[in-house]
Amino acid sequence: MAKEKLGISLIGMGLTLSLVIWSGWSPRQANAVQDPEYKPAAFGIARGQTARLNVVNTGAERGFVIDWKFLDSTGRVVSAGPQPHFIPVDQFRSFDLNTDSLAIPVDQFGRIQLRAVVTALGGPDTNNLKVSIEVFDNDTGKTEFILTNPSNDK
Repeated sequence: MAKEKLGISLIGMGLTLSLVIWSGWSPRQANAVQDPEYKPAAFGIARGQTARLNVVNTGAERGFVIDWKFLDSTGRVVSAGPQPHFIPVDQFRSFDLNTDSLAIPVDQFGRIQLRAVVTALGGPDTNNLKVSIEVFDNDTGKTEFILTNPSNDK
């Protein structure tokens, strides 16, 4: 009986400690296409193209919980995830933004300037969080270009 009470007590302490540690972590941002000394770079996308945000967990065993969004040149959210996404170790998630589905103004060439922001929730070490952007043609599926985060490619 004493062993059972001790076991239950230790489990309770472990759960309490886990909750205290987890609640003490704060969100950290991993900005797509970012030089560590500069603000996140922007990229242009035209009608008939899709921007694909790829987020990869290359080694964090506990996984990452992320939020993501695309911002326009004024900082307005153009598209965002409806909920946080869990990315287990050695897996990735992709999120698409098709410019043909947007009802926002374009420049004289039919282009929109964007940047992507990925926020890792829970304060994890983001060294194993890799982010890239691929832009491809909607009709052919051909990749036009890929941007990676140079600070994460080490």
